[in-house]
Amino acid sequence: MIEKLLAEVTAINKKYALLYQKTGAYFNIFDIVGISSDEVAICKLLCELININGSHYQDDAYLRLFVNDVLKLNFTELDFLTARVHREHNVDRRRIDLFIISLNYMIPIEVKIFAGDQDGQCFDYSKTKQKSDLYYLTLDGRLPNVNSADGLIPEIEDGEIIGYEGVKLLSFKHDIINWLNKCLALHETIKISPIREILLQFRDILYKLTEQTEDEVKMDISNLLISSPDNMKNALDIANALPEAKTKIMLNLFRELNHLFKNGNRVINDYDEEIFKQYYFSHKRLYPYLSVEILRLSDNLSLSIFIESAWDLCFGFSFSQIDKNGKVSEYIETERIKKEQPEIYTDCTKIIYEVMRGKGKESPTAIFWEYILDDKGRQLDFKNFSPSCVELTLNYAELAKSIFIMLDGYIKAVSKKLNGI
Repeated sequence: MIEKLLAEVTAINKKYALLYQKTGAYFNIFDIVGISSDEVAICKLLCELININGSHYQDDAYLRLFVNDVLKLNFTELDFLTARVHREHNVDRRRIDLFIISLNYMIPIEVKIFAGDQDGQCFDYSKTKQKSDLYYLTLDGRLPNVNSADGLIPEIEDGEIIGYEGVKLLSFKHDIINWLNKCLALHETIKISPIREILLQFRDILYKLTEQTEDEVKMDISNLLISSPDNMKNALDIANALPEAKTKIMLNLFRELNHLFKNGNRVINDYDEEIFKQYYFSHKRLYPYLSVEILRLSDNLSLSIFIESAWDLCFGFSFSQIDKNGKVSEYIETERIKKEQPEIYTDCTKIIYEVMRGKGKESPTAIFWEYILDDKGRQLDFKNFSPSCVELTLNYAELAKSIFIMLDGYIKAVSKKLNGI
């Protein structure tokens, strides 16, 4: 019976796949240029849409909906007239992702998709608000971590922190997608095809990032499931087994990588399969990873290359504190190395950017990081289990080998240059 249900779901998916191919729905600019999960790119687009002087030339139409339906603030007409939107607004040594200033309001909006929180970040940003909360926008409306909120007054219910005074949680899953739907329903948006299509593609990307199926597919599958008690029971059985199946596929890839690096005589600094086994079951932010030593910089300091799946699969370079057993006891923030051991920081950073040709991103604990792509140039989104991850059921060994060859090459290049100093 489960096989029959799966066959019927497959038929529905094939029907819509063919439809999307014919209508061009798969031609999504966000996916094609690799910015579908890029926080900077998404903030740029949000800023442009709510900017009354934006290139959409829709005046304050999108800002009004954003203020009224997302922020739920009572702007006067003078507030709308004087509203200005700033991206990466400077606050001391930090930058708020979005900052709206009007006659009566100062509104800080911090956007977190994959990046982690910095210590005291929300507390510092909250000081900039006027007649507003600090808005904390994430995929699912989660809380900032306790270090970021340190200094704010927690709201506690049944012994658990459920929020912080002066901080309003927003989500792409509900708040932004609902706002985009209202923007798309505007008469002028419907008439102007370039704007309409960008908003539709942006919404489709957010559906994927927030693990939501397109409405038509979802409706057909749900109708199939409720058509009989057996279908519902079988669907529940599949749903219960799905996290375990996803875990096995991700583990297959990392186990193969671990095997390849060990056979290549590389030192594995850190690899904990228990984190993998909790990834789809825990509400905590978990980061399945494999850390391989590039060079021991001192008795207890290592420069490592890591492969990680916080969401999309990525790799990067980091400093690690090594214990007496040769294992990572702590991943050290780059700012700390920069302050305490500036020569090591300068040499490592310079060489890594030479080897990587200046491309990539930084994070508090990574000198450099970048997404890992499959052989079709797609990111591997393990959290939402993108099609590129689904295909690993058959080709995880091939992908692991190509990743190993790439990263082992970087290890050799970086270690050679560092040893030559």
